[in-house]
Amino acid sequence: MKLPTDTWESAGGGYPLEQLWNGAINWNGFASSNSSTLPQHFTINLGQDVLLSRFKIHQFYDGAEHFYNSSALKKFELYGSNSPDPGGGWENWQLLGTFDSFKPSGLPRGQHTQEDVQYGGIDGEDFEFEEQPPVVRYLRLRSLESYSSAGQVTMGELTLFGRVE
Repeated sequence: MKLPTDTWESAGGGYPLEQLWNGAINWNGFASSNSSTLPQHFTINLGQDVLLSRFKIHQFYDGAEHFYNSSALKKFELYGSNSPDPGGGWENWQLLGTFDSFKPSGLPRGQHTQEDVQYGGIDGEDFEFEEQPPVVRYLRLRSLESYSSAGQVTMGELTLFGRVE
């Protein structure tokens, strides 16, 4: 769902938002435009009412350039709604949680271990809600911080867990 205030334009047109749920966990994800700024957000229409239990985000695994580095998503908020403002406002959105990316090795940007690759690239970073969120049809992910980019954000894959209501 593309709302007027969303950042859905991809880098060079080659990394569209829809690739976040294409099942490919490596270099086939979403990359916002190189000229975008933080914070930025995008909206997803789940197509049905869903009670979420948790979710995963796979790092954009391209070796080192974006893996726990550069424009990789570091801190973000997730919102839910059943009736988003068609003008892109925030009035009908409820904050479901604020989340931080975790790098198991703790190594500096640009350096990673096989454990980092397994956790962030292959298995995906697992995020749980502090409290059970309400049933929602729409999600809005708001990027607050990347590992070092001033604007562009990259993600390899987004996987949601829960049940259809």
